[in-house]
Amino acid sequence: MRATAVAATGALALGALAVPAAHATEGGPYALDVTFSHTRINGGSAVAVGTTTPKKAAVTFTLKHGADVDIHASDFVVGVDLYRGASLGERTSTLESAEASCTDSATAPATVATCTATVTVDPADLRNADAGVWKTGLHAVAYNGQDRNDPQDPGRIGVARRDSAKDFALQRFARLTANASPEPVRKGRTITVTGLLSRASWDDGKYHGFSSSVYVKLEYRKKSETSYTPVQSTSAGTGGRVETTTTATADGSYRLTYLGNWITPMVSSAGDYVDVQ
Repeated sequence: MRATAVAATGALALGALAVPAAHATEGGPYALDVTFSHTRINGGSAVAVGTTTPKKAAVTFTLKHGADVDIHASDFVVGVDLYRGASLGERTSTLESAEASCTDSATAPATVATCTATVTVDPADLRNADAGVWKTGLHAVAYNGQDRNDPQDPGRIGVARRDSAKDFALQRFARLTANASPEPVRKGRTITVTGLLSRASWDDGKYHGFSSSVYVKLEYRKKSETSYTPVQSTSAGTGGRVETTTTATADGSYRLTYLGNWITPMVSSAGDYVDVQ
């Protein structure tokens, strides 16, 4: 597996300090009076990445701090890390580290803030084996007047960290096509719908048909209606190829839908309109 650590200054400093999750070490950083909660990644959706375009996803969370902690100080850093591993300190892969901006809550006490970081996941940094469940780590560092790039007294630095704040799915983007024929067709005759289900490969930067059979749904939308309804289930065989049949009843559109899983998002084809005579 290949993954990179694209680190912001605060994340670099945290790694260098190697602070335990909730305890200060003698002569080292002290436990900062900061806690994290209500973490949300990409609006609650999985992060699906194609072959070329980096994906930007927002990470939001609530930060609660002690009255003596100035979260708006120029040398106070709040950061987000996306990683795999037992904990943030023992991560085996890191996709992104980014600094967050925090705004005091308008309704909660002054010691509560809402924070947001925008993280970028670049397919150039990924391999297919990277798809699956990832974790979100959060940290805050108060340098208290010291140079964040070269702190001289670690004992004056406060650090708070939360491992596994939120799990999320990192997925390989999928594509699905559908073609219904013949067009036009007489009522009561057979319509054949074919398609191709393919998925982004981070190994070579191309899309490939699925290597094993998976289920897809054939759906139909009558000309006078606005939504699709399921017709039947079928399968995308080896190579992602789909072929199924149905009976022509009325003018309308047919599409295919794959429901997805942890490593592949749900995807629907565009509808293909058929004139029934």
